[in-house]
Amino acid sequence: MRLFFILLKHEIKGLLLSPSTYLVAMLFMVSMCLTYAIILQDFAVAAKSKPPAELFFSFFVIPTLFMIPLITMRSIAEERRTGTLGAMLTTMVTPTTFVLCKYLSAYFFYITLWIMTVIIPAIVIWSLPASVSIFEPSTMLGGYIFIALSGLVYIAVGIFSSSLTRSQLVAGMLSFCILFLLIVGGRLLMDIPLSESEHVNSLEGIINYIQVFDHQRDFSKGLIDSRPVFLYISSAVLLLWLSVRVVEAKA
Repeated sequence: MRLFFILLKHEIKGLLLSPSTYLVAMLFMVSMCLTYAIILQDFAVAAKSKPPAELFFSFFVIPTLFMIPLITMRSIAEERRTGTLGAMLTTMVTPTTFVLCKYLSAYFFYITLWIMTVIIPAIVIWSLPASVSIFEPSTMLGGYIFIALSGLVYIAVGIFSSSLTRSQLVAGMLSFCILFLLIVGGRLLMDIPLSESEHVNSLEGIINYIQVFDHQRDFSKGLIDSRPVFLYISSAVLLLWLSVRVVEAKA
């Protein structure tokens, strides 16, 4: 266990000392500030059916598709390319410890980026009169819970993609494609007209179960369902298990 925390500390320290980390953080915060500004501007022009916070979290797909590949693409692929992966696994570091440390450090960075976005509504609330309330606490809390849960899977996708190749570029592209299919693919499948049958109804039920945008909407309304919680946690565990198996096979 002591070795695990030493390696995890090393990974987090490496992230904090990397210039690319601050570049990704800057791009993320700029994109989120612009998103908030556009939402609030539209909200000021005309009343919307959804509160600003719920609209903001509905744009999670943009940073997810582009930021997560940037965060995770070099995690294992670069270790394999430089040859340090094989050398590390000849020590007391196990493939499970190695993958978990890579995963937790990337997840820590991902969550930190999203926590930083709390500053934006805080500034807006501070600048408005006390009688004006546009950010519901339940919406904000539910939205961030969704981000934390879904991030478990999305970071695991990035780590798994990075474990399959020694090229950062290939890992990033593969991660983007898988994330696109997971997030957008389900929504596109719902638009395909299907005939009525028992098998089709079962398939439609599965597609509805994995609808990320529906999960985001429910969480942002304060509706915490145990089904998506189980889906995200179990999917993350499966992807990490596959990553460990790949690292063991290719070490």
